[in-house]
Amino acid sequence: QQSDKNIKDLEGKISNAKTFSAELSEELTDLIQEEEDLLGQIKALMSSQPDKKQSEFNKIVIKLDNKIERLNKNILFYESNDTCHTCNQTLLEETKEKYITESQKDVDQFSSAVEVSNQKMKELQKVLDSVSVLQNKLNETQRESFQRSTRLKSYSHEIRDWQNQITEIEMSSGSIDVERGKLEVMVSDRDNK
Repeated sequence: QQSDKNIKDLEGKISNAKTFSAELSEELTDLIQEEEDLLGQIKALMSSQPDKKQSEFNKIVIKLDNKIERLNKNILFYESNDTCHTCNQTLLEETKEKYITESQKDVDQFSSAVEVSNQKMKELQKVLDSVSVLQNKLNETQRESFQRSTRLKSYSHEIRDWQNQITEIEMSSGSIDVERGKLEVMVSDRDNK
């Protein structure tokens, strides 16, 4: 009767929830695998410590730029002066030329090293950018995993609640059947008297 209909409705809900739960479980398994893959890629890219290397190259560039600046001031001094400001001695042309040449040679070497360092920093930044993209994908995947997991737990709770409702209906209808049985026995006893 009504209790049978209620049980059938609840069983239908349970069946649907189990189907959705199975689909969510598969999706969750795929997302967990994707998380592991992304973590592996990030770990592989970060294993060479590109962030530390980039920082070290940056320090080198700053030091080299300071040396280049100091050397350029020396070059300018020797190009612009014929006497030393400190000791008032005359600077010979060959001495000036020697310091200018040596300083320019050092400037060229340091400038070359700065270019190489800047190129390395660009390469390292590309790696760090890739890590950032992967990290964003990982965050999104983890968010989706959390949502699926939460929905899966919700379905589990609903299934348990519906199963409890079925049990209650069956127990109460069983009690009614027992009472009907007693009533029938009493009626039968009365009629037999």
